[in-house]
Amino acid sequence: MDDEYPENLVSVGRRLRDELNKCGEHVTPSTRIDPVEGRIWKKFPSGNLREITVDSKKVLLAVENYRNLVESTRKKCSESRKERI
Repeated sequence: MDDEYPENLVSVGRRLRDELNKCGEHVTPSTRIDPVEGRIWKKFPSGNLREITVDSKKVLLAVENYRNLVESTRKKCSESRKERI
């Protein structure tokens, strides 16, 4: 494990967690993810982090699927708003 933790870690929300679980990565609410490198980190109550990535390629695929899902949802909402106006 590196002494330095990545700076671009983000929390894992429900939808991203679902995508990661589909890809075989077990994540919890205390999990952080590096969406650039595809690495998953577990955060302990002490504040320490430990990498728990099984397959970084699958993590990157899950992140891409999540982004596509978010984008399609935004598009549907935008179209719905335009129809109401």
